Amino acid sequence: MSKKWTIKDIANLQVNGYQAKSTAAVPQRQQVQYAIGIDPGVNTGIAIWNRQKKAFDQVSCMKIHVAMQLLQDQLKIVVAGALLVRLEDARQHIWFGDGAQKRIQGAGSVKRDCGIWQDFLEEKGIPYQLVPPKKNKTKVNATWFASVSGWKERTNNHARDAAMLVLNF
Repeated sequence: MSKKWTIKDIANLQVNGYQAKSTAAVPQRQQVQYAIGIDPGVNTGIAIWNRQKKAFDQVSCMKIHVAMQLLQDQLKIVVAGALLVRLEDARQHIWFGDGAQKRIQGAGSVKRDCGIWQDFLEEKGIPYQLVPPKKNKTKVNATWFASVSGWKERTNNHARDAAMLVLNF
């Protein structure tokens, strides 16, 4: 039987125990105007949480280069220190069970993408946090996601995974 997640559970996952690895100073939570969740991969999920509105400005999925350009465009309109990226770090995933070897092989490109994102964020001086997959509620269905987030537009698993990194941040 799986645990039913509450908004409080999700909020606790997002604030407890994360250490930033960026060379850019990570802003205090109250300074963050926009929290951006990124689920790296061939289909990169990206979600922009607007703390002032307490709602998502965007929840979508795109290619990595398009997501990087979107992030750079977002930087042009945000006050310095008011943005934080939360990147799901597949390199911290531990695989086990039946079929683990196949999943490890498939995860290689996602791990490479995590490294590319980390290099990009450091090069641009963008503050970020690396979030282990086990510290995020993932693979939620669209109905449940819409009910807890208020986002009614169409999403896929990658977009929802990115959104769960920053929901109610």
